[in-house]
Amino acid sequence: MSWILNLLSGLPNRVAAQNMIIAAGAPNIVGPFDVRSAKAVWKEGDLAGNLFDGRYVTVRDPQCADPAIVASSLRQSCETALGAVRDNETGNIIFRNPLPGQRGTFGQNNITGQGSWTTDMAISKRFQIREGVGFQIRIDATNIFNHPEPLGSATGMFGPAESANLSINSATPFGQLSEKTGNRTFQMKMRVEF
Repeated sequence: MSWILNLLSGLPNRVAAQNMIIAAGAPNIVGPFDVRSAKAVWKEGDLAGNLFDGRYVTVRDPQCADPAIVASSLRQSCETALGAVRDNETGNIIFRNPLPGQRGTFGQNNITGQGSWTTDMAISKRFQIREGVGFQIRIDATNIFNHPEPLGSATGMFGPAESANLSINSATPFGQLSEKTGNRTFQMKMRVEF
C-alpha cells in the first residue's frame, strides 16, 4: 500500500485594468483590500464559484462621470469600456482604472493564487499460483478524497487553464470562478507473470 500527498502553493496573480502602451495595466487601489483574502468559495448548487465570496462587484468607473476627465461626447464609450470594483460591505470603490497617462498604483502580482492539494493512493497484492507463475492485482486511486479545486489553481491563476476573472473591466463578476476540476478516479491493473 502506498500514498502520495501533493501540496502546491498558489502562484502570484494580478488584478487587470486597461491595457497600457508598455504592458498590461494595473488598477489604482483607492480603498482597503486584503491581498490575502482570495479563497475559492463554491456555494452548494452554484455552477460558478468566487475567489472573494461575492464581496466585490464590478461597477462603472467613477472617472467616466467627471467632465474634467472625460468629454461628454466620450462618456458613453467610457462607461462601456471602463469598470471599477466596489466593496459590497462598505459601498466604497476599491479598484479603478488609472487616469490617462498614469500607471496604476496596485502593481503586478500582488495576490497569491489558490493553492491546491490532492492525495493519491495505491494498493497491490501478488499471489503465487505455482512455481514460476504468479498473479498481481493493483488498484490506483487519484484524488482519493474527491477534493475539487478551481481549474487553473495548479498551474497558477493566469496559467493556460485560467478560470478566475480578475479584470476590473469585465462584465463577468469580479473574482468569479467558472470551472472546477478534481474528481476521484480509480484504475485497476491485473498481471499474470510466468
